[in-house]
Amino acid sequence: MRPLLVTALIITAAVLFFSCEPPFDDVSWTEVTVFYNGWTSRTGFEPVSYCKDAQGFVHIRGVAEDTDALSANSSIFHLPEGCRPAYNTAFSVVVFSGGTEAATLWVYASGTVTVYYSANVTYTYFGEIIFYAG
Repeated sequence: MRPLLVTALIITAAVLFFSCEPPFDDVSWTEVTVFYNGWTSRTGFEPVSYCKDAQGFVHIRGVAEDTDALSANSSIFHLPEGCRPAYNTAFSVVVFSGGTEAATLWVYASGTVTVYYSANVTYTYFGEIIFYAG
């Protein structure tokens, strides 16, 4: 019976650690209000926002819309100091450009968040991007 209890504790800890939402109530999300190149939060969807949890991880979530649809590779917004990765970091994201596709989202150490795709992107779904910012 004891090994079963240990297994249950390990599984519970893993679920809490790998949860998409920070496992505490004192985190406040900051909605992005300054966008670049015609990007904005997509109306009717979760707004683009970020938070930094107590462990130093930054979470980005929401759906961004490119209202200009002028560029295949464009910067979306900028993260403030304290919410940036130590190194340029790439993530896979879902984009819509006439169909649902995968694209690369770069979060640069400078704070710039940019989506790279081979065609103009209409929407970018962040899901939840997580990286360590110290």
